[in-house]
Amino acid sequence: MAVVTVGGLITRSLVSVRPDSTVREAARLMRENRVGSVVVLDEAGRLAGILTERDIAYRVVAEGRSYDTLVGEVMTRDVITIREDATIAEAARLMIGLGVRHLPVVDVNGRVIGVVSLRDLARAIWGSYEPPMTP
Repeated sequence: MAVVTVGGLITRSLVSVRPDSTVREAARLMRENRVGSVVVLDEAGRLAGILTERDIAYRVVAEGRSYDTLVGEVMTRDVITIREDATIAEAARLMIGLGVRHLPVVDVNGRVIGVVSLRDLARAIWGSYEPPMTP
């Protein structure tokens, strides 16, 4: 069986926002692209953070903040990344060890090229799930 790398799991275009985007704008992008996170890139295109569904639930909704809050105020800043040539086993260990559901994937130059999620890893390991047919 061939070793699957994290880079091989990236099937979507990178979905990103700027720190001065609103949480509402970020959430709409997440919905439109059916993703659970957006990477936050600064003006130079460098990784500034990540905004996840959990960030929105914990730091915006639970705290009663406005949906017009700037992403830069509530994003996760200390983002752990993974290289595109890492194995899915390495990604799984990292995600489980850190308790995160999304990892930005970087190329050999450190440029963000996508995001891998726990769901992506599960699909790579077990394939797509089809519910059983009921009689």
